Amino acid sequence: MFWLNNVAHRGKNSEGYPGHFGCRVRQRNKKLEIFWVYNEFKPKKNSDKYQVISHYLPREGNYRYSQSTFTRAQDWEKSVITAVEDAFSIIRRANSNLMRVRQLCRWNDTNLFKMTGDIDDFKMDNPL
Repeated sequence: MFWLNNVAHRGKNSEGYPGHFGCRVRQRNKKLEIFWVYNEFKPKKNSDKYQVISHYLPREGNYRYSQSTFTRAQDWEKSVITAVEDAFSIIRRANSNLMRVRQLCRWNDTNLFKMTGDIDDFKMDNPL
């Protein structure tokens, strides 16, 4: 949704051209990353094209960015960013919950396996 709106405002005749905010969603090292960037456009030498420099925007809260992060957004960007960030915050929280479940399962697996070994050792040392 965000990308479609961004592409729709790419023309030089479009109001609020160009939009400067972008979002990135990727999986890296078995970890889900969802974050926002502020894009800076610098003209390339001897060309009418631009070099895009993306600046990572830090997230202050646990699961969502504060609205003040996007104060420099164009009018068309603000409503789309809000809708997308609402969805992203739910995904971030669900991902955090799943990571916690994985940690608990790993703990259970490790400790139950160890407990079984300890019981077997006890039986060997203390036959009835």
